[in-house]
Amino acid sequence: GNGNFAITFPVTALAGRHISATATDNFGNTSEFSTNTLAVLTQTGNTFTVVNTNDSGPGSLRQAILNVNAVSTLGDQIQFAITNLSTTISPASALPAIADPVTIDGYTQSGALPNTSPQAFNGIVRVRLAGASAGTGANGLTLSGGNSTVRGLMITGFNGDGIEISGLGGNTVEGCVIGLDAAGTDQGNAANGIYITGSSSNIIGGTTLAARNVISGNNGGGLDITGVLASNNQILNNLIGVDQTATLARGNTGDGVMLTSGARHNRVGGVLLNEANVIANSSASGISVAAALLNTNNTIRGNAIFANGTLGIDLGATGVTVNDANDTDTGANGLQNFPTL
Repeated sequence: GNGNFAITFPVTALAGRHISATATDNFGNTSEFSTNTLAVLTQTGNTFTVVNTNDSGPGSLRQAILNVNAVSTLGDQIQFAITNLSTTISPASALPAIADPVTIDGYTQSGALPNTSPQAFNGIVRVRLAGASAGTGANGLTLSGGNSTVRGLMITGFNGDGIEISGLGGNTVEGCVIGLDAAGTDQGNAANGIYITGSSSNIIGGTTLAARNVISGNNGGGLDITGVLASNNQILNNLIGVDQTATLARGNTGDGVMLTSGARHNRVGGVLLNEANVIANSSASGISVAAALLNTNNTIRGNAIFANGTLGIDLGATGVTVNDANDTDTGANGLQNFPTL
């Protein structure tokens, strides 16, 4: 029969983040394990402050991430009060993947300020992650535990992605500069600015001025959203392929935004205040929805898309798709017919 129960574990006993259960009847017959369910965390989170630019050890960003991952808590924060003359952190190897929810807030560093410009990005981002020494394939940050926020960081020069988001979703990236230095010079990451793989309900940017990201100069795409589980992601209010002034070309080498491998029900831009993105100067398409039947229901609205190498929006990655009578064809975004003006 059916039954309900509740159990509270001491945090010291909760090494993982999921719970499974068995059932035993009155005759001693025990079932297999149930499917996993995510544990609800109740312990108040901790604040870890980065006070130096060291690769490891007390006060470093690496140690702060290790501390976050060590215990499952709710509402951890990583803040910055770096006392070095330089506030650039140059990891000597890949930083640990972030497996527990945390807010990493670069705007807590002295002198940092979020964007207030309606058209450009006038924020002051003091904390920079520079990846030249981090090694082959290293990402600037890797988010795998879900429900994290990354805010107010500059991420440049990594051999992998600026930020990779996988697994559990619900993450937010806002107020960051990914691929350029403070002067707007191309210091791009070798792969994508942001790579979302098999993860849902993430927000890149947001509808406040402070949430705007600059994602430019990367040697892959600006953003790559991939996988059948990559759904309900929102790309809002970002500058993609331009510098912080929004006037100089700093294109990404691939597409500005790519949706591929079954990504669906994602939203790029919108028609309300501070939803539209600038997507410009990409070597390939502004936005590409790759050729797959599952790559559907991706909404693209309100964006300023210009000066890209191929199409502004390419459905199927095959160039211009000719309209068909009654729009009965299938494929990326249903190969939606374009309007005839």
